[in-house]
Amino acid sequence: MRRKGFLWLLAALLWLPAAGLRAQEAASGERRSDRLFRWLQQGRGDSLYAAADSTLRARTAPVLLGAMYRQLEAVGGSLRQAGPWSVQTAGALTVEERRLDFERTALTLRFVYDAAGRLAGFFALPAASVAPADTAGCVERDTVVVCGRVRLPATLCLPARRTGRVPLVVFVHGSGPNDRDETLGPNKLFRDMAHALARAGVASLRYDKRTYVYRGARFVEVSGRTDYDTETVDDAVAALALARTLPEAAPDSLYVVGHSLGAALAPRVAACAAVPPAGIVLLAAPARPFEESLGEQLRYIARLQGTEPSRADSTARSMTAALPPEYVAMARRYDAVATARALSLPILVVQGSHDYQVTAADFGRWWTALRDRPAVRFAWLPGLDHLMRPLPAMARPDDYARYVALSPDAVQAVLRFVRGR
Repeated sequence: MRRKGFLWLLAALLWLPAAGLRAQEAASGERRSDRLFRWLQQGRGDSLYAAADSTLRARTAPVLLGAMYRQLEAVGGSLRQAGPWSVQTAGALTVEERRLDFERTALTLRFVYDAAGRLAGFFALPAASVAPADTAGCVERDTVVVCGRVRLPATLCLPARRTGRVPLVVFVHGSGPNDRDETLGPNKLFRDMAHALARAGVASLRYDKRTYVYRGARFVEVSGRTDYDTETVDDAVAALALARTLPEAAPDSLYVVGHSLGAALAPRVAACAAVPPAGIVLLAAPARPFEESLGEQLRYIARLQGTEPSRADSTARSMTAALPPEYVAMARRYDAVATARALSLPILVVQGSHDYQVTAADFGRWWTALRDRPAVRFAWLPGLDHLMRPLPAMARPDDYARYVALSPDAVQAVLRFVRGR
């Protein structure tokens, strides 16, 4: 869950249906986007909440909306300059956006309005340029992962030079509405790892997450409920089944590579698959209850900001209370470590020492539970953060706003496991 992890992207990941904004603008003479931006800066979560429809109100709370701008400032520092609004139309939608230059980073604030003037989307996107893809040695083609009514655009990445069928990994995202590259700021963990694996002879399948393709009420409409299975597991199982049909993939060498929440759920994906994968890779896998991890992360951020840890605890309680009850119930019920221990297939657990979101405490739980299994391997990688990038010190939230290349050590750990070495 992104509320458990990349808190500074909360504004970027929230889909906010609303009503009546165009009428309010006409009455007051104030630009609708200026009004919402002012509410955002002032922490007026109640005002933003009042602009939301019943679907959003059931999934969030005023305290979360009111905290968004503080999270952006925690990453970027003080706002130095806000650029002019630009306006574009896309069919019935109107997009208004402006550049925000903070001390340490730049963001593009984007509001999307429907034909009736209601707020249909709200994003804070990194303005920093993304490192270009290194596709040397790779061949990519588009495909689709289908799970019932759900259709998820996907990319198959293949070694440019191959003879016969090759091993293939299916990437499973972390929390939040991730695209197929698992884009976070200028970083693209899945894209970069897919290309590196392809150059070494291993294919991959990555797809846009369901919460990325189907937002807000549409997600509930196609899913029926909101829990770990509808967010992640069902689609990963479908992607694994698709991989088994690909003529380029060796059916006995299919692996699941999960990151963050996707890593914690990789054991469940393997257990739910009609044909289990050859093995699973857990990159930065949480092992503790999500509320415990959430509280620890918020206390860490509070120390960085010089605020009282007690405020972090109350925020954690409010954030948990704002989640759908069925989501919280499954999150509390699901035991990633016990699920992994019930499997008989090979497992690789990869953890970086400079990851503040998933820490040595999580890695220790995996080690304690699985170290007696001969098919389980562990890779403790000094200096790597949550995105498997090398950093000189313990990661901070603002580190996600700058590009750092994926560590070759993380790639090699996955390659050795897939090759059985």
